[in-house]
Amino acid sequence: MMAGVNLGEAAYIVSRKAGVGKRDLFLLAVEALPLRVVSADKELALIAAEFKADLPMAFADCFVLALARLVGGAVVLKPITNCPQRRYLALAWAWDPG
Repeated sequence: MMAGVNLGEAAYIVSRKAGVGKRDLFLLAVEALPLRVVSADKELALIAAEFKADLPMAFADCFVLALARLVGGAVVLKPITNCPQRRYLALAWAWDPG
């Protein structure tokens, strides 16, 4: 499962770094995966906004957290280079079942 916002972000990054042709190949590869792309409706956007208000992260990253919270999922992210604990602490806070 992936938020459409994050698919768009990945597509523009591939396009910027490798060109439109590679972006198109990337999108074809994504289409071949058993991956559900979820549109950003009002509920998802407002949950992402809550994360953005509280955390120093990119808004697109907040959609990852918001989608996981909405469906009860989990996210694995690489650490931020200059502060490895910050993102992991944010994730622990986001999915604390207690």
